[in-house]
Amino acid sequence: MKSIGLSLGEGGARGLAHIAYISVFEDLNIKPSIISGSSMGALIGALYASGHSTKSMIKILDSISFFDYNNMLDFAFNKGGLIKGDGIVDLLAKHFSNLKFEDLEIPLKIVATDYWSKKPYVFDTGEILPALRASISIPGIFKPFKYKGHIYIDGGCTLPVPFNIIREYCDVLVAIDVSTTKTPKRSSKIVPNIYEIMFNTYYIMMSSIVENMRANIDIEIYENPGLENIRIMDFYKYQKIVNLAKKSTDSFREKLEKFI
Repeated sequence: MKSIGLSLGEGGARGLAHIAYISVFEDLNIKPSIISGSSMGALIGALYASGHSTKSMIKILDSISFFDYNNMLDFAFNKGGLIKGDGIVDLLAKHFSNLKFEDLEIPLKIVATDYWSKKPYVFDTGEILPALRASISIPGIFKPFKYKGHIYIDGGCTLPVPFNIIREYCDVLVAIDVSTTKTPKRSSKIVPNIYEIMFNTYYIMMSSIVENMRANIDIEIYENPGLENIRIMDFYKYQKIVNLAKKSTDSFREKLEKFI
C-alpha cells in the first residue's frame, strides 16, 4: 500500500466539505499516513486524526445547540477582531481538552500564521487545542491568538492548503481545496456590500497563493468541490455543504483507487 498524505484547506463553513472526502477514505477502508490542515481544515483533520468517523463528526454538528452558537459570538470590538474566541475554545475543549499530537491515531500538522514574522508556523507536538485556536484566527473575525510569546492568525493567510509541508512524507499527495469566490446573482455593475468585499477579497488572495504553490509542487490528487455562494460563517448549512461536496466525490474515489 502506498502512503497517502491528506491536506485539508481553510474555508470557514466550506471546510465542512472535507467530511465528504474523508467518507471516501472510510468507504475504501484506507487511512492517510499523515494529515495537514489550515483553519477549518485543521479542525476537521484533528477530529479525523483523533479517531472520529464522519458519522461522529455529523453527530457533533447535530449536537451544537443555539446556546452553543450564541456562546461562540463573544464579541470583542477593538480587540483585534469581532469575536474573542473564548466560546470557540470552550466548544473545542469538549473534544480536544488535554489531547496532544502525540496521542493521535494519524500524525497531524496544523498550520497557523505568525503575525509578526509573516511566516507559517507548523504545530505538530504538544497540546492540540492551542494549535487549533491559532489556526482558525480569521483576520477581522477572530481576535489574534497570543501563545508562548507569539501572535498567531489564520493559517490560511500563508498556507491556505498546506500540502507542501507533507509532500516528503507520502507517495500519494491528496489536497482538498474548498476555497471559492462568490458568483454574482445580480448585475456585475452592483457594488457588493462591505461584508462580501472583505471576505471575497480574502479568498481571492488565498486562491492566488494556492495556484502559485501548485505550480511548484507535484500533487497526485487535487480536488475543489466548487461550493459557490456558501459564506464563511454558514455553519448552520452543514448538511447542505456536505451533500454538495458529495456530488464531486465519485471522480475523487476513482482517482484514489487508481493510485492505491
